[in-house]
Amino acid sequence: MRQSFIPVSVAASVVLASTGVAFAQGQIRSEKVGLTFSVPTGWRVVDAPANMKLDYQIAVAALHKGSMPNIVITDETFSGTTDQYADFSVRHMSKSIPESKFIDKSKFQTKGGISGTKVVMRNTVQGQALRQVFYLFPTKTGLILTFTVSSPVEQGLKYDKAMDAAMRDLILKK
Repeated sequence: MRQSFIPVSVAASVVLASTGVAFAQGQIRSEKVGLTFSVPTGWRVVDAPANMKLDYQIAVAALHKGSMPNIVITDETFSGTTDQYADFSVRHMSKSIPESKFIDKSKFQTKGGISGTKVVMRNTVQGQALRQVFYLFPTKTGLILTFTVSSPVEQGLKYDKAMDAAMRDLILKK
């Protein structure tokens, strides 16, 4: 479990910019939360670098100008709704990363009826402008599961439609 999804996710974007990863299958699965997530076409599932200490595999797209667009999954115990968690996290990010810019927050629902929250932010980390989309979902075990999609700003909109479709097919059984 993480203290806050934002620092981990932002850090992951920077680490992946220069890390070699080994490619694997196109689904991320976890017994911990009963997760099945099929990544969009063109993305690959990889094991996260050990120094990231993540509980879930990550997904990456093709390298772009020295940066690797990525999907990082984290979880955290939170007693409120995903909407409340989003508000808390946006406030936290604004304080810890002053260059961050809130763009949008909306409700999001999977085909299986899981209701969550989608947040879009722009961040500058180590001089690199990133567009980050956070998909937040509650689990039956009391965790908030966060999928952070990070990419260079100029590529951000490119992934929205495919990522929304992949998130709508998300399965969480626990």
